[in-house]
Amino acid sequence: MIYTDEQLAILDERGNCVIVAAPGSGKTATITAMVKRRIESLRDHKGVIAISYTNKASGELRQRIESDGTDKKSSFFGTIDKFFISEVILPFGRRVWGIPSKEIKVLNLDNLNALHDRAGERTRYNNSLCTDIDTLGKLYLHGVILLEATGFLACHIYDHSQACRRYLTARYTDIVVEYQDCGEWQHRFFLLLVDVGMRGIAVGDIDQSIFSWAEKYPRFLRALVGDQRFNAYHLTQNHRCHPAIAHYATKFLRPQHNVPLGLETRIFQAEIFGAEREIGEWLNKSVRHIETRFGLDARNKIAVLVRTRRTAELVKETLAIPYRHALQTELDDENTPACVAFRDIFRWLFDVKETRRGFLEDFVDPLTSKITQRRIIHLLSELQQAVPFEAAEAQRLTEIFVRIADVMINRRVTRRDAKRLLNVLESGRWINFIPGSTNEIQLMTIHKAKGLEFEVVVHLDLYQDVLPKRDEEADDANLHYVALTRAKSACIICTGSERYNGYKFLNALPSPFLSRPGLAALRQPW
Repeated sequence: MIYTDEQLAILDERGNCVIVAAPGSGKTATITAMVKRRIESLRDHKGVIAISYTNKASGELRQRIESDGTDKKSSFFGTIDKFFISEVILPFGRRVWGIPSKEIKVLNLDNLNALHDRAGERTRYNNSLCTDIDTLGKLYLHGVILLEATGFLACHIYDHSQACRRYLTARYTDIVVEYQDCGEWQHRFFLLLVDVGMRGIAVGDIDQSIFSWAEKYPRFLRALVGDQRFNAYHLTQNHRCHPAIAHYATKFLRPQHNVPLGLETRIFQAEIFGAEREIGEWLNKSVRHIETRFGLDARNKIAVLVRTRRTAELVKETLAIPYRHALQTELDDENTPACVAFRDIFRWLFDVKETRRGFLEDFVDPLTSKITQRRIIHLLSELQQAVPFEAAEAQRLTEIFVRIADVMINRRVTRRDAKRLLNVLESGRWINFIPGSTNEIQLMTIHKAKGLEFEVVVHLDLYQDVLPKRDEEADDANLHYVALTRAKSACIICTGSERYNGYKFLNALPSPFLSRPGLAALRQPW
């Protein structure tokens, strides 16, 4: 691979660093090269910690590193919650609080309150529990880890367990974190490891932070840029988007940005007479023209991005062309270890490049007995043979999924999580885990599209009080920026004269995002 000067400067860095990367600037390729070089220099019992916001992103990084046969050795690839639970809380919690009286399970606040309701207890917990160490310690002794408190618990255990500190520094030499949507306790834990000599590498795009509702903020990435312990680097060249798209997106966020003269326009605006249903009819007529104009050889290279699920449902009412609606399922809505494991099983099932042996390497503790590993391989084969899944088989299939997940998460799957899986199988929503066919356009929310790329994006919901919502302009500006930068060849902003708000049709006022200084001259009518 040929690296840019910006990337080469980063690859030569041997100390702590923070990398602020624009969309499509090759951040994953850069991090892959950094991690691979580091791993190759380590003994088998050592590794690096590689933290991504999603399992999909961490899996992609691991696959890139292993693509040429590189051994990941004792490295960890996964989400921050998975790291806190598997590497800190489960192995070292008992050294702080003692041995739990029950088998450990991970619950979120809603699950915990529901558990108390069923037991007839009046205790109700709220977000204050997330930093109440006395109550969290008591819950641990009763076999409960609160999902929202994993970062706080990990920091507490690290501070109070010498064995934990010795283990982490003996096993891991570097920690690499996707940082733009970082939480407070994740930030604190990262700095704790850096302060004891582990090399810290933080990477992210401040302008793509869209998860403040989950208390994930870009301010921690900004703090590292000004931290003397870190050398700051910037990846500014967008290799993904057409230059006209990249400059439009930058101009949107920073009005003072100078756009070069003579760029071919690649941001278009289609104004439809009507509301969401009429936009669906417009798509029926326009997709073939989009394919021809931009030389697309497959329709799944077109994505229709929406702010709200309601918009997607209304557009679908008149769509007469093949489409794939990437829906959230009950398994997507929860991040319990079991739900994460179920999603991983589904993704493995529908990835033709994956093998059963690869599944064991990715998701099963290598210390698991050979008998159990053989049983997992047999269960995976059963699932493969059962595709496509029938609703009548949902109960049997759920039992197979649960038996596999029990081993993956090293604890029993709760009945609540098993019920979520059963609902997905019975309703047919499992189909959302199958990659779309080449003949289908992609319909999804902007949040779900983050990290993806398409040749052409049709961007909906750019109305006043929709995008941005009132009092949410900062986050929503980043959301619009993410939507723009999913497009490689063109972005078509599609607005209607009316919109449906869930109760009635309203006159659709254009989003103030469209009237920011200098943008109108960079768009053309479609």
